[in-house]
Amino acid sequence: MGSWEEETKGPFGDIVSLDSARTALGVAEDGHLLLALAAVAVSCEVARRSLGTSRRHLATTAGNQRDMAQRLRHRARRVEAARASAEAAAATNEATAAALGRLEEVTQALETLCQSLSVDVLCLTTVSDG
Repeated sequence: MGSWEEETKGPFGDIVSLDSARTALGVAEDGHLLLALAAVAVSCEVARRSLGTSRRHLATTAGNQRDMAQRLRHRARRVEAARASAEAAAATNEATAAALGRLEEVTQALETLCQSLSVDVLCLTTVSDG
């Protein structure tokens, strides 16, 4: 009976001898060895299918993460555009306030001029009548 470490080279790589497999699985009879190997084969198949499922889930998750990142980038662009728009509106408000201030000064100057002209016209009419 060989040990677990005793392996032979075969066409598909390292092959474990049946004696080594019996020893590793703790079975003495070939019938039990076949059951144990069948259980190992089923376990390997379940693991292989689970790996495929895990890969699909990871691919789906990666796709969802890419979609979320893209949505967040678009949202960030919209936020940046809104911020730029708000800054432009604030600059426009400042310019409008400055223009209104100048218009107020011009309006007051025109009112003063109109009052002065009214006084001058009144004085001229009084002098010419008199």
